[in-house]
Amino acid sequence: MRLLFLCKRDYMRKDVIADRYGRLYELPAHLSRHHQVRVIATRYRPTLATRRRQSIDDTSTNPAWYSPQLHWLLLPALVDYWRLIRRVFREQPPDVVIGGSDALHVILTSLVVRIYRVPVILDLYDNFEAFGLSRIPGVKILYRRALARADAVTCVSRSLQDYIGKSCRGHKPVVTIESTINPDDFYPMDKHTARRALGLDIHATYIGTAGALFANRGIGTVYAAFLRLLKARPDVKLLLAGALDPGLPPPDHDNVIYLGDRPHADMKDFYNALDIAFNYMNDDDFGRYSFPQKAYEMLACRIPVLSARVGVFADLLAQDRFLYSPGDDNELQEKILALLADPVVPVLRIPSWAEQAERMNAVINGLFAPGIESA
Repeated sequence: MRLLFLCKRDYMRKDVIADRYGRLYELPAHLSRHHQVRVIATRYRPTLATRRRQSIDDTSTNPAWYSPQLHWLLLPALVDYWRLIRRVFREQPPDVVIGGSDALHVILTSLVVRIYRVPVILDLYDNFEAFGLSRIPGVKILYRRALARADAVTCVSRSLQDYIGKSCRGHKPVVTIESTINPDDFYPMDKHTARRALGLDIHATYIGTAGALFANRGIGTVYAAFLRLLKARPDVKLLLAGALDPGLPPPDHDNVIYLGDRPHADMKDFYNALDIAFNYMNDDDFGRYSFPQKAYEMLACRIPVLSARVGVFADLLAQDRFLYSPGDDNELQEKILALLADPVVPVLRIPSWAEQAERMNAVINGLFAPGIESA
């Protein structure tokens, strides 16, 4: 079949095309083994490339990548985008359109398929209603209408599948397809080797985390638990990497080490350098329905992990020793002490991107062979 993906290009602070990163790259890449795939990955943020109105237009590969870039002249940019859509449909009409990556792309994808009358799958890698874009007046209503009209919806977690099934859907299939990782990027390493690569003390005790170090994601609980921990374990160091929240900076302490917003290639060293890693989250509309991919990155490195007891990982990790209540820094501090004394690694099977693409392929095939059920 011929598939067309519509998505954004900047995803989790990575460039989908240049970094070959994550769900928005891996699903089209693996589906291209079965189908002819084209991807229109739009860049929103102004960069030097957007100022020059440069774009990628590589149709020599499968997947074929197009990357229109929005710029300050919004109306001409949208006209250029629509011309690209028309060109793709004229040259090689897709059999199925798969769209997602945020609420606006869900709405846009729904509009495109209504005009061209082709089946559509909407792919949700998070609860997009919790994103800032959904606060724009009218976006949430149009987003839910798009979900209700879709031929199928795929969700990153079972909790999000249940939520979408109740709030936005009718009898059409809603299927869970988790995000996962590339095993070539994350694997166990010698701890001393990883620490040397980052310029760290090979004999110290490090606990830490990486990602969006924001208050609304729950990093404050990690900071507070660490300050409590220092009273019992003044030797422990907190290692951090990622984007900082200007409203909630890390604790001002000599034992706090911030390595900046590291390249994706460095993260295997970062996680392997830790004695304990944190998958922090708040119990809110984002945390309950998200699938924190970084937890799989940590687990693939075979290190002890402590996760907030919310959302999908509360079920996947199961054992209480690996979980803490969101917002409870006292419980988190106690769990850190226990895990430092007995450093057990959770055992959890991590699916491959090839397996997840096969699940998506089953949804695609189900559009032409009615009877697929939510799973």
